[in-house]
Amino acid sequence: MDRLLELGINNPRTGQPVSPDFARKNLEANHLAIANLSDFRKGFPSFAGSNAEDASEWDLVAEAIRIAMDEASIQPGDLDAILHVSPTLRLPSGEQDDMGLHHCMRRYPEILPGLKENCLLQHHDSGCSGVVLPFQIGKAMLTSGDFRRILVVCSTSARGRSDVEFFASQNDLSKWINYLLFGDAACAFVLSGEETPAEALGNSNAGACYELLSVNSVTRTDFYIAQSHRRIAPGEDNEGASYKVGMTLNPHAAKRVFTKQLFEWLNGQDLKPEQLDALIIHQPNASVVTSVQKITGSDKVHNIAAKYGNVICASLGVQFYEQLSMRRTKLNDGGLIAGFTLGAHAGMTYGGFIARTYCA
Repeated sequence: MDRLLELGINNPRTGQPVSPDFARKNLEANHLAIANLSDFRKGFPSFAGSNAEDASEWDLVAEAIRIAMDEASIQPGDLDAILHVSPTLRLPSGEQDDMGLHHCMRRYPEILPGLKENCLLQHHDSGCSGVVLPFQIGKAMLTSGDFRRILVVCSTSARGRSDVEFFASQNDLSKWINYLLFGDAACAFVLSGEETPAEALGNSNAGACYELLSVNSVTRTDFYIAQSHRRIAPGEDNEGASYKVGMTLNPHAAKRVFTKQLFEWLNGQDLKPEQLDALIIHQPNASVVTSVQKITGSDKVHNIAAKYGNVICASLGVQFYEQLSMRRTKLNDGGLIAGFTLGAHAGMTYGGFIARTYCA
């Protein structure tokens, strides 16, 4: 924060330099999950950090998959499809040209030896709406009977932190928020079909499984969460130019929309928070989570935003794992859980899932 204040970014509402109080009030971010430490240190040279090494987005993905498949007790050859959601994994490392194809999915045979040749590999370029989209698609695929095991992966890795001086020179508050709010993470789920919950539970090492009762979402194309843009910086003597791809956030999306849509969605499912053992939500920032907890209680919704920052499409999955798989919330056999997320997709997409818990 001191580094960014030193670079002189202003609050666009007041024209005054941004203060630490502004960040604490609007972001409430005490920690941030950063995988690419080298990039971060370029933009923040005074950052000492630890002896930790860089982790790529694929490193995060591979570890999340390992945990999920171990708990589901399945092998790569058991998978019929992989659905991967990420707003940042569009290109493989070292490749510059984006043809709009699923190039990144070519890595899967490397990280999952034994994967079937006819395993469907699908990438979804999506933001915080995250896991609800592949859950919708995956549930329909399993119901068709043509698929039995589907791996759903969500990952994100913030980039461009080394460009902090450039964006500071542009007085870009949205980019400034990115540095303090968006963290790096990956999560993975195994969706299983053609068996009863009892059979799935018996085959699992996790001690619990969840029957996906329903999944739904709504997309509003007239409301944006974030918009990509390209900035042009003229070269010396106006000869040549450098290009910087950035993102503009809608500052009202999380604070004014998220909580409202969450409880409207619950009402539409004929659910009240007290009927749920846990409410698993995407976490835009700690301030939003606190406002939700005032209604649901902190036992139903755990705050991971203050621990990791906003980890975008992986947010709901990370909370799911920390709250349920690590048993921070007591699981009741036959109890209900709900998951909700809202974020950038084709405008603004929000929705969620309802699941029933089965415990060993």
